[in-house]
Amino acid sequence: MNTIDSTDTSLAMASQQPAPAITLALLVQNAVLFQIGWFACVLTASNNLAWLGSLAAAAMLIIHLWRSFDFRTEVITIMLVTAIGTLWDSTLMQTQFYQFSHGILIAGIAPYWLVALWALFATTLNLSLRWLKHRKVLAAALGFIAGPASYYAGHKLGAIEFSNTTMTLILTAIGWAVLLPMILTISERFDGFSSKEVRI
Repeated sequence: MNTIDSTDTSLAMASQQPAPAITLALLVQNAVLFQIGWFACVLTASNNLAWLGSLAAAAMLIIHLWRSFDFRTEVITIMLVTAIGTLWDSTLMQTQFYQFSHGILIAGIAPYWLVALWALFATTLNLSLRWLKHRKVLAAALGFIAGPASYYAGHKLGAIEFSNTTMTLILTAIGWAVLLPMILTISERFDGFSSKEVRI
């Protein structure tokens, strides 16, 4: 009887523990790590050291998943978003709008450092970009502007070339205006950082 009572007490105490919550520090760290990862991947790719930036991205990805509240759910988000992003970039690469000098392992597939960047970007959806989840129109507008801006920055840093800069940026803007709301919807369904509260 004492054993049963002890078990019941332990279960009751466990059920009373507060659910994990997203802190402001976690949001800021997530945003900062993504920016560091972006520069690491782009700058190393432009200097033919893409493996180094991708290794850094992998380390950040491991840290992100380790800190997630639901590991499996967060993995699903990252895998789906990475697959969608890779398909999009590979399509523009196959049509010659995007051109890469380094990091292509499989013909017709976007370079591995760009795939790593998509995985890193996916880590922001349930943290630093979660405020966009229920603002799909704003997400589309942000994607239309920030998407091509990011690729143009990569172009200026030497990681990617455009066959026709104007047309490529227009296509990128349209694509990201569709992609960002889409992948935010995915992150709503598979939220590895779901909690009842956000602590500031």
